[in-house]
Amino acid sequence: MIYVLILISSLFSLHTILSTSFGSSTTKDFKQPINFFGQLITHQGQEYTVENISIQEKYKDIIMYDTPVQHGEAIINNDTKQLEIKLEQNPTTDFAKTTIKLEDVKQIEVPSPETIWIYQKKEHQQKHEYLELKITYQDKLKKSLLLERKTEIHCDEVTAESQKKIIPLSALKKLTIEGFVCRPETKNQSITCSPEKNNYKKSLQ
Repeated sequence: MIYVLILISSLFSLHTILSTSFGSSTTKDFKQPINFFGQLITHQGQEYTVENISIQEKYKDIIMYDTPVQHGEAIINNDTKQLEIKLEQNPTTDFAKTTIKLEDVKQIEVPSPETIWIYQKKEHQQKHEYLELKITYQDKLKKSLLLERKTEIHCDEVTAESQKKIIPLSALKKLTIEGFVCRPETKNQSITCSPEKNNYKKSLQ
């Protein structure tokens, strides 16, 4: 009997470890405190109604780099067949930075995903790749910014059963943020959430 109890205990422990390692329900169902929602269109033609939008799982303090006014011409890379614009300076250390909050943003566009902005300090060293974004703010101000090409847009597609979506930045054509709502569990947290922006017709919570 004691061996049976030990076996059951071991199996339970193994299940707990596997659940933690490969994504428990707590991790899988995690939602950020503020639920941003809107419409997303890809360069492949898909259109999604989405919620729980984030950029690399962040909805504030998203660092982007001001696109240089003066830069070289786009030259095609014969190996990748993509257009490349060579940057003489490292954006992470030498460019002006803009910190984005999704609550201030109306629309994000990636107009030319085939044009890669490249910084490489020396030949054979790692290349740092960026894409140009066109940001339209809620107050209609527009700005051109660079963001690392490897960045992903995380969101949930609003369907009968919410589906997690991860959109590579190079696949994003247009993301329109229509508004946001604070989740109930954030009531006692120090998070600013403007009621006038809670203007979505459907309940997304």
